[in-house]
Amino acid sequence: MSNEEAVHNISISMDQAKIYIANKESLDKLIANPDFDKIITKGYFENEASRLVLTKADPGMESADKQAAIIKSIDGIGSLRTYLRAIMQIGEMAQKDLKSSEEELELAENEDI
Repeated sequence: MSNEEAVHNISISMDQAKIYIANKESLDKLIANPDFDKIITKGYFENEASRLVLTKADPGMESADKQAAIIKSIDGIGSLRTYLRAIMQIGEMAQKDLKSSEEELELAENEDI
């Protein structure tokens, strides 16, 4: 791979890392927002999850269809939480990768001199 190609590939990697970092920063802002905490963190992840678990044990909710619907809702909560956690983790990794990519880019550009 030529040095020019290496610089190009590093630049693309850095651009992607910046997107992941921006997503993480947006999520950080959401998490810091009291409305997000009220509606999503406490309202959905805690209160709704607890309500669904209690509903699942309710004798009136024993039919297979009702149990499946409850489990689907619980899975939805887990999926959203997993998605948000992934944004955070990918953004944190991208921050580290961006720093090393910047160093690589500097070295590659200095080789052209």
